[in-house]
Amino acid sequence: MEQDPESKRNGYSSHSYLETLDIGLLPIYNSKLFMQDNGPIHTAHIVRTYFNNNRVYYLVSWPPYSPDMNPIKHLWPWLKQLIYKLAPDINSITNKDRQVDRSIEVLPMAWSKIPLKTVEGCLKSMRSWL
Repeated sequence: MEQDPESKRNGYSSHSYLETLDIGLLPIYNSKLFMQDNGPIHTAHIVRTYFNNNRVYYLVSWPPYSPDMNPIKHLWPWLKQLIYKLAPDINSITNKDRQVDRSIEVLPMAWSKIPLKTVEGCLKSMRSWL
């Protein structure tokens, strides 16, 4: 996701989120329930309008203080470590398109190196969150 220079602290905004949805969600969306947390960029009026205009069904009221039941969040540290191990040059690439290409090249290799026991452990731990 691209940072928005118009946002606070040059971070992310509902506009940069919409660009990401255009690229990453709409081409593969199949009328299933789309889930996101209650982050301000996710709940902005412009995002809700976008979902309605594109017939994206989304969870309207994510429960506050709900447990994060997405096992991928627990795998990110593994994935990041493996990416930097496989591509130590990735942060020194200044061309954004080249950096994305390098990431796409390395990600499948990094995923394949995460031990299956680690993935299974993350999935099994979800039972204790309920």
